[in-house]
Amino acid sequence: THVNPPSPNFAKLFPMPTGQNGYEEFVTAADLTESSRIWHMFEQVYDEQPGPTLERTRSVLAAPKVRRALLTLRAGLRKRIRSPRETPELQTLVPELPVFRSVARLLGVEMDELFTDGQTSKAIDCLNDGLSFGRDVQVGTLLSGVVGLYIENITLSTFSHHLNQLTNRDCDKLIQVVSNHLKRPDPQIALV
Repeated sequence: THVNPPSPNFAKLFPMPTGQNGYEEFVTAADLTESSRIWHMFEQVYDEQPGPTLERTRSVLAAPKVRRALLTLRAGLRKRIRSPRETPELQTLVPELPVFRSVARLLGVEMDELFTDGQTSKAIDCLNDGLSFGRDVQVGTLLSGVVGLYIENITLSTFSHHLNQLTNRDCDKLIQVVSNHLKRPDPQIALV
């Protein structure tokens, strides 16, 4: 299957990057996934039955661009998030948002692998990252709010398929993660 060459959004959105805005890392992670041929091919068949083999999943997650995308995303989650647009309007183009959905699917694939390997505590960390990412992209426009909710939905849906694998200790950790997210202000209010 032919994959169109990527259109790097980072240079368009951040002509003068600060290194202080986590959104810069989000866009970099998106550009990395967009330019990863192995991820594109995997993403196209991920939902088909019977699904990819564990070996193929592991090889995708081990691909250098995919690993860098996940590390970069997590670096962005540790920073303050600001929209790259001063005054977004309804007609403002937001080319990074569709690719953010792909990054969310990548987190879901990683979460599935962690559960397969019995690493439930790390899978909960991955859930936390997905929920944070979904919330943090909701800056600037109402469309970013829709994409943020989509990211949260992918994250929660993937996690829900593995609830029977959680131990009591895992459940305690999960309750803490969810409680922390529920205490944060709703980004939808700020967008409206």
